[in-house]
Amino acid sequence: MIAIQHSLARHNTMEPSPWAEDDLFDLTLPEVAEDALWMEGLLPAGESDPELEETDSILNHLRHMTISSLSSYQEIAEVATDLHLKSFAEVVVRQRTAQQHYLFEKIGSLSSGDELEHEEMLTALRSVWRCAIWNLEQDNRPAFLEYAERAESLLEEAYLEAAMSIDDENLAAEIRDYAVMVCGARAFYEDMADVFEQQAAQAKSLA
Repeated sequence: MIAIQHSLARHNTMEPSPWAEDDLFDLTLPEVAEDALWMEGLLPAGESDPELEETDSILNHLRHMTISSLSSYQEIAEVATDLHLKSFAEVVVRQRTAQQHYLFEKIGSLSSGDELEHEEMLTALRSVWRCAIWNLEQDNRPAFLEYAERAESLLEEAYLEAAMSIDDENLAAEIRDYAVMVCGARAFYEDMADVFEQQAAQAKSLA
């Protein structure tokens, strides 16, 4: 795993706005014709480009990671009682909906094995988010913030690794921009944890 660049932008500057069911994403993957590439004149019939296949695999993995994160933020928006957290979750829902759509548009083709190649990291992300949301429902704010920050670190790392593995500079730059956005979300939880610790310390000193 590569080291995460903590010097990236620490705050998501998007302004919150109302969230509706229309913002939900479509998980249905349209079928991709097996002969799509050679029909477009990119490859001879029956041949494949290993480099393109690897890029598609990376983007598909990244999209599944983003969708998993997105669905978790939908749950946060539903159960959160803190209005600041709720508004933040609604913003991230819209942001990552757009990101996963962009990633899908960049995927040329999908094979049956693509989803299994990075299963370990995807499973880890889902597990961490489950712990985060469970603690949010139990009103255990410190634990929720710790798990949520950890989940965003996993997604940020996935974006940064993907950007380093893709030769297309424009695509890699776009993915690095998404990593900056994830870094901003991670910083949000770090800031919330700092504020909570300060409030707890003040309350203890007054007790």
